[in-house]
Amino acid sequence: MKNFDKQEQDIHDAFSSIQVDTENLKNKLNFSTTHTPKKIIKLPAIAAAILIFAILSITAYATISQLEFFRTEFNPVFIDLVSPPSEPIYSENNGIRMEIIGASQIYNRTLIYVTVQDISGESRLNNGTHPDFYIIGFLGSHSRLLYFNQETDTSYFEILLIRCGELASNEIIVRSHGIRGLSSSNSQQQLVTDDAWQMNVTIPQVIYPFSSFTDIVVSNLHIDRLTILPVGLHISGTHTGIFELNVKLEIGSTLIPMVSGGGMIGDDRTFYFDWTSSELIDVESVTAIIINGYRIEVPE
Repeated sequence: MKNFDKQEQDIHDAFSSIQVDTENLKNKLNFSTTHTPKKIIKLPAIAAAILIFAILSITAYATISQLEFFRTEFNPVFIDLVSPPSEPIYSENNGIRMEIIGASQIYNRTLIYVTVQDISGESRLNNGTHPDFYIIGFLGSHSRLLYFNQETDTSYFEILLIRCGELASNEIIVRSHGIRGLSSSNSQQQLVTDDAWQMNVTIPQVIYPFSSFTDIVVSNLHIDRLTILPVGLHISGTHTGIFELNVKLEIGSTLIPMVSGGGMIGDDRTFYFDWTSSELIDVESVTAIIINGYRIEVPE
């Protein structure tokens, strides 16, 4: 974390005073929150001027504006689930800057949005560039490039992390020791460094709706726990015979197949699987779970 100079601190203070409107998120997920009247914020003239300048110049500290850019330019399906950090979280190394612009914790999942920018002027990033993100303490992780802005030499990534249970602490460390697929005049395709990019992230404590069910028996499967999340599905249990697990969620007349995910099968016939949905799931609207062709109705 770098120390702010006076102008950067004024910019950060101005952004920190902004209240994020969660009405859009509430409408999509259909869960109730306590209504708090909006406050009209009056900024001193100099702070207001600095704020306008910051938005127009798209500074690296305008994380709220960057989340809005995510939404308007390519609208990732889970963008409304994350919150911007209260202060800039970034790391610079070898002329490349990585910054956290949003994060959230949902049951056993952690969702993070990251920007990677070449600030050296060498234009080394491209559509095939990908950092090797490394986060300790998670069963699995998946990162994908959402967008590459050639004009600003900036790549935008989504990272989804999965644990064997809920996150014990809201503090995690995002590291990267290398970047693959670089463009370079000296044909260097990969940047590896002993001095890792490192960002300490505090995950916002926001409660999202999820539904959990236990002791479900389907053919040769005994499901100990099944949890429906806004981002996907978790199933764990034991099995006998040949293992097969094909799962769909039913929302009214629509079926959503769970196709992106993974897990493990133990020698003691235990299993643990997590899927990520291709769209945001309205948990309270799920009417049934279909497992290997068997329909299990969700109680109202």
